[in-house]
Amino acid sequence: VEHNSMDRLLHQLHTETFVLNLKAPLVEPPPLGDYQVRSIDGQRLEVEVTREQRINGLFDLLSRQGIEVSSMRNKQNRLEQLFIDLLDSDRNGGGK
Repeated sequence: VEHNSMDRLLHQLHTETFVLNLKAPLVEPPPLGDYQVRSIDGQRLEVEVTREQRINGLFDLLSRQGIEVSSMRNKQNRLEQLFIDLLDSDRNGGGK
């Protein structure tokens, strides 16, 4: 689908989705500005972070609201997501 170095391929990924495990449960997802957020359950949030956004900004917003994160992980493998995005782009006429 694409011939490039690993770093260049990963740089093409426009958004990453993170799953945040919280120290304390929440009734509803907190307002996080331009970050797309949804509650998985009371103690886990799913947050989309675009390339233009900073993950530090996300943690700053959470911290200001007294929300502590105990751990986080990528929802999906970055290379897997990039591969899916490239295939979708190719199917929709955006490929090379």
